[in-house]
Amino acid sequence: MINGSRLLLLGLGLVAVLVPGGPGQVLGGAPLGAAGIVGVALVVYAAVALPVPRWRGLIGLGFAAVIALKVALAMTAPQTGLTAQYWASSTAEGPAERPTQIQQQLALRGEQFGVYFFNDAARFNFGPDVQPARDQLPFHARFDGWLVVPSDGARDFALTSVGEAHVVLDGTQVVATQPAEGQQSAQASTSLTAGLHEIQVDYNRPVARVPRLELSWQTQPGGSHETLGPQVLRRAPDARSDLPWRVAGGIADLVLTGLILSWLTLGAYAAVNSGTHGRIRALLAAVPLLFMAQGLLVFAPMAGSATILSGLDDWLVYESSARDILLNGPLMTGGQDHAAAYYGQPLYPYVLTLAHLVTGESLFGPLVLQFAALGLVVVGTYALGVRAFGTRMAGFAALAMFWALIVLEAEHFKVARQLFNENLYMPLVMASLIAVVGVARLARPIAWWQALLLGLLLGVTAISRSQFLLFVPFGLVILILAWRPAGTAPALATVALVMVGVVAAIAPVTARNWAVSGQLVPISASGGASLLEFHRPPAGLIDQAALQNDALFNALHLDTQTRTVLAFVRQDPRGYVATLVPLGAHSLGLQGRNDPGIYWPFFLTVLLYVGSFGLKATRRLHVWPIHAFVLTHLVVLMLFEADTYGYRLVVPMYAPMAVVAAQVPLAVLRRLQVPPGRRALAPAAAGLVVAVAATMQAASVAGGWSERETAFHGLGGMAAHAAATADRNRTDLIYVASVDGTPRRYGAGNLPGLRYPWFKWFDPSRSLPLPAPADRAVYALGELDGHALDNLLVGCLGAPDSA
Repeated sequence: MINGSRLLLLGLGLVAVLVPGGPGQVLGGAPLGAAGIVGVALVVYAAVALPVPRWRGLIGLGFAAVIALKVALAMTAPQTGLTAQYWASSTAEGPAERPTQIQQQLALRGEQFGVYFFNDAARFNFGPDVQPARDQLPFHARFDGWLVVPSDGARDFALTSVGEAHVVLDGTQVVATQPAEGQQSAQASTSLTAGLHEIQVDYNRPVARVPRLELSWQTQPGGSHETLGPQVLRRAPDARSDLPWRVAGGIADLVLTGLILSWLTLGAYAAVNSGTHGRIRALLAAVPLLFMAQGLLVFAPMAGSATILSGLDDWLVYESSARDILLNGPLMTGGQDHAAAYYGQPLYPYVLTLAHLVTGESLFGPLVLQFAALGLVVVGTYALGVRAFGTRMAGFAALAMFWALIVLEAEHFKVARQLFNENLYMPLVMASLIAVVGVARLARPIAWWQALLLGLLLGVTAISRSQFLLFVPFGLVILILAWRPAGTAPALATVALVMVGVVAAIAPVTARNWAVSGQLVPISASGGASLLEFHRPPAGLIDQAALQNDALFNALHLDTQTRTVLAFVRQDPRGYVATLVPLGAHSLGLQGRNDPGIYWPFFLTVLLYVGSFGLKATRRLHVWPIHAFVLTHLVVLMLFEADTYGYRLVVPMYAPMAVVAAQVPLAVLRRLQVPPGRRALAPAAAGLVVAVAATMQAASVAGGWSERETAFHGLGGMAAHAAATADRNRTDLIYVASVDGTPRRYGAGNLPGLRYPWFKWFDPSRSLPLPAPADRAVYALGELDGHALDNLLVGCLGAPDSA
């Protein structure tokens, strides 16, 4: 009964937040904004972490009432805003980009334009050497609908734009700006009758300019100018005022907020009085909320923004794949009859698609959820520590060590800030290890349905990163050994059911590859290319003609890359092993091929992990799934993975490793000879580590607060200051003086050209670029600090500011 009540409350609460509502609602349903994401997170937290409150019936009825009210508002309210269409060109020729959007207010600048379609790897996947760059491309925007005029009379319209813009009312152009350099403004007056008038606004973004479009008017003859917004814009011909629906929507928001807070308050009170287990559960479940809060704060400027991702990188491929799924269906064929087999890891694009469906086209929602996922990994270390070593203190030690690790090395946060598959893979790895270690510790086979579920979990983890398949046979062997005391036959039968679950999870991926490409590719087809990338044989060692005629390779249908590496191993095994060592060193925190030195947070974790084998507890059979994963992941890193990705591919190994490594300092604290009154030394030490790590995490957010937006676009130091100055002064260009006369590029991962003016470098000893007469520019001279400006052409600009 309690579980049923919990699930019912969870379902009602989620529907109450997600269901669409009336105009202007803060909790207006999917796609969710920041408030909606917080609402969903709090509902999930209350349902998962807190006891079911005594007044659950009233709370459930309240959720049902809110659902009914929001549905009624959505069905009867006027459709505010305008229909927005975009073209990836300077004209509105051909079909518009999909999907059609809704624009509530005609005051847009930079990333407020919904040009999400530029994140398409099939059409725009080119690097920074191509000009204009992807974030500087022109586009055409059209906004259609109706304007509600409250009374008869003449109205003034004021139009401001960077680039050409036209405003048409009832088929007649009212006001327009010309395609001139810089910001243009125009104003015109026209007589209007009360009621609905068709409106169409067209805008052309010029190349390499921060786009801007603002349209204001007089709501009453002779009145002050106001931006055209949802109060007077309609997507359908409906002249009704939206005020009653806004008031009712505000009431629905207040009631829904009150219900969620009541659930949290009553549940927290019950948790406090439910004993140690209930309090610990509530505290642990709050950790992902803390990480999510960090994501909300860091990425707040991105909410509703169209961030342009850099080309030739994985994040663009994943985002492009998610858009393909949204627009063309789950087979990911780009709208064609045939497509290639999955090249990358297939699961993450589908999860990213779901995140976009719930939170909108902006990257804000998915990135916030990835921070919450990192918090889940932190909690997963506690759960894995308890499963592996049998005490809550072991779990707290694991949580404390891993939390401290991610704060000290910051690589996990770098991954969470980008659209990377590891953000999904790490939580799934932790869930898989918790499950495998838990059932291994039982020392007896599990029920048939549990075996199938375990197999499904392992299979889902494998399709999130196919290299996990190397762990699966080792994990199953450990399960057979752990269950053998209860009988070899039952153990083998149960493991067979686990394998059925694994195959069932992978089968849809294999079937898709076969259906769209005609190739039998179990998960992804990138193994050969990854195998060759950093294990290339010396020139002349391999006879390519003989390679293509090798009978064994032909029988196995191996690709050219795999044939090359296998021939390298066969002809020069020592040379091949020499290519493995730098990648292994890099993975362990030692100096690899391109590393500046030892990465101490990782290397110290490795040392503690190796030292933990001196403890009997870490050598028990049910703990060996953790060791098997660490070993197989390390082997995969040495065989397949490139260190040019930094530590992104390495970090999934360190959460399980930290769980085991944490048992070393815990054992030391337990063996210290302390007075009886100090037996809480280990819990106090773990709590102190967590407190310090959380404080450092908060300090990092506060320290980067002023530059959080520029940092997200890969701009720091002088470039960040120049971007902020240009943004504040609404300039058109940023000229960067290069002290050595070589090109400079700015922006990493997320390109700045839609948000900030174009960065153009120049050699101050040879030239001094000047903007067009209608343009304004910022000159970034930071590189010239310490040089005599009198000897350079920029001397005529005067002394730069202190920043």
